[in-house]
Amino acid sequence: MAFHDEIHPDEIPGLYAQCHVGLVALDPRHKTHNIPGKFLTYMQSGLPVLASINPGNDLMGLIEGERVGRVCSDHSADTLQRLAEALLQDLAADTEFAARCKALSVRLFSPEAVVKQLIAALVR
Repeated sequence: MAFHDEIHPDEIPGLYAQCHVGLVALDPRHKTHNIPGKFLTYMQSGLPVLASINPGNDLMGLIEGERVGRVCSDHSADTLQRLAEALLQDLAADTEFAARCKALSVRLFSPEAVVKQLIAALVR
């Protein structure tokens, strides 16, 4: 594992190309739903996620329902380790992770999808 100072946005795609999984860690004190930008860029890059999020966050249902990673909300190191190991097994057995991640990105977070959501909200 390597830690770096802030990475220029132009360098991120090359960095993600060297990764197998993206990490999402949200502060358990959050009381609202939160889909971090990092999650969006992971999906665009086809990276499944290992996520530790605040309880009640919609991101849990999204990750589990779309089968784009593993997620917990108990902030236990033991749970996170178990999920990391399970995700490694999932990646070895399921070659469709990248395709599902990219499809989710296009379906929900592409500019076209956002425009459709905005228009639908305005038409109501």
